[in-house]
Amino acid sequence: MYSGNRSGGQGFWEGGGGAAGAEGPAPAGTLSPAPLFSPGTYERLALLLGSIGLLGVGNNLLVLVLYYKFPRLRAPTHLLLVNISLSDLLVSVFGVTFTFVSCLRNGWVWDTVGCVWDGFSSSLFDYEHHPDEYEAFKQCSFSEYLKTKKLTPNLQHFVLHSIAMTSESSCTTIDGLKATKNFLQCLGRFGNTPFLFPLYGQGEIPQCFCRMCAVFGGIYCLRHKVQCFVVDKESGRCKAIIDHFGQRINAKYFIVEDSYLSEDTCSNVQYKQISRAVLITDQSVLKTDSDQQISILIVPPAEPGACAVRVTELCSSTMTCMKDTYLVHLTCSSSKTAREDLESVVKKLFTPYAEAETDKEELTKPRVLWALYFNMRDSSGISRSSYNGLPSNVYVCSGPDGGLGNEHAVKQAETFFWEIFPGEEFCPPPPNPEDIIFDGDDKQSDTPGTNNIIMAKPESSKESKNLESPENHLQN
Repeated sequence: MYSGNRSGGQGFWEGGGGAAGAEGPAPAGTLSPAPLFSPGTYERLALLLGSIGLLGVGNNLLVLVLYYKFPRLRAPTHLLLVNISLSDLLVSVFGVTFTFVSCLRNGWVWDTVGCVWDGFSSSLFDYEHHPDEYEAFKQCSFSEYLKTKKLTPNLQHFVLHSIAMTSESSCTTIDGLKATKNFLQCLGRFGNTPFLFPLYGQGEIPQCFCRMCAVFGGIYCLRHKVQCFVVDKESGRCKAIIDHFGQRINAKYFIVEDSYLSEDTCSNVQYKQISRAVLITDQSVLKTDSDQQISILIVPPAEPGACAVRVTELCSSTMTCMKDTYLVHLTCSSSKTAREDLESVVKKLFTPYAEAETDKEELTKPRVLWALYFNMRDSSGISRSSYNGLPSNVYVCSGPDGGLGNEHAVKQAETFFWEIFPGEEFCPPPPNPEDIIFDGDDKQSDTPGTNNIIMAKPESSKESKNLESPENHLQN
C-alpha cells in the first residue's frame, strides 16, 4: 500500500490569533483579552490537564498496542473496547491540547475559529452517544447542520469539502458526521495523512481477495457471465449456474457482481450513473518538491444543486503511470454526459494539448497528454427485490461506486458473510505461521493452544474431474 500525502479543497482560513493577556491591543478574533484567573490557578489547571492528557494518551495507546500485538485478543468483544480507546485517544490528543496550551499562556491563545473548532471536534468523536445534538437535523443536509454550529463560512467550506469530502447538496447530516469522524480517526495511522492507495492501482484489491478466496477453499470464476440458474424445485435454492460458455458450476452459495447477470434478471433495475474522466498529464496539479505523492482535491460545484467533482492525482511512484507523467481521475455523479459534467473542471485545472503546443512560454498549468471521458453505471444501493427470479442463496454485489474509499464494498461483504455464516467471525486475522497445522499431522494436533487449519479438498477425484471437464457440466 502507498500512503498519500496531501488533500485539498477550495477554501482558506481567516482570522488571526495571538497571546491573550499580552500588552497592547488584543488581535482580532482573540476571545480572552485579559486573564480570567491568577497565574497560580492557570498553572494548576495546566498541570491537571497535562496529567489527564498524558494518562489518556498512555493508557489508550497501551490498549491499542496490546490489541495489535496479541492476536488472541482480537475478539468481537474486545473490538468494542478498542473503539472506545481510539475515541478517547483522539479526544486526549485533539480535545485537551487547545486548553492545555492556553493554560500555559495564562489565557485563551486561539482565535474564534480555533475556539469553535475545539468544541466541534471534541464532540465529533463521540457524536453517536449524543443523538440529541443532531436529532433535529437528520433529514437536513450536512451543510445546513454546520451552519448551526457557529462555524465561519470558510470553516464550514473546509469541513465539508476537505475533511468530510462530500457533496453539499446530497450529503445528509449523519453521513457527513461519519465521514468527518472517519477522516480524523484515520490521521496518523499509516503516515501523515488518512489516505492509502495500493501500488499498481485499485485492480490489486480484487486480486488480493481472489487469492484469499482460493486459500480458504472458495471457487472464484473470472469473466463468466451467468446465462441461467439451475434451481431445485423443492427448496427453491440455486444448486448450479450455467455460464455463457455453457459450463455448469455447482456450489451451495453464489456471490456474483451485478454486471455478470443476464439482461432478463436486471430488466427492472434502475441504475444511477457516474461520470468519469481519466487523464495523463505532464505535471502535478498541486506542485511540490516531492516526487512521491498522491493528491486529492474536491472541486465544489459551480452551480447550486450540482455535484462536487473529486480529483485524484497519482504519480509514477504508485506504478500506475510512466515516469515524469501523472495519472488523474475525475469522478462525480452524472447529470449529463461525462464530458459535459467534467470538461469545465479539466479546463480550469489543466491546459489542453492543442493550446500547449501553440503557446508553451505561458504554460502555467499541467498539460493534458491524453484524455478519456465515459459514463458508467452505479449499482450500489439497489434492492435485492429489483432483480427478477433471484434464488435465496444467490447474492448480488455492486460494482465500483462514486465513493472515495471502499467502505460500501466492505460493508456489503460483511452483510453477505453474516447471512451465509451467522455467528462466525468476519475476516479474522491470519494465524501465525507456527500455529498452522496441516492435515494429517497427528503429533501436533493434540497440542493445546494451537489453531487447527485444514485446507479444503475435493470429496473425491470424480468431483474434481467434473469441475475440469466441460462435457460433464450440462449433466443435471
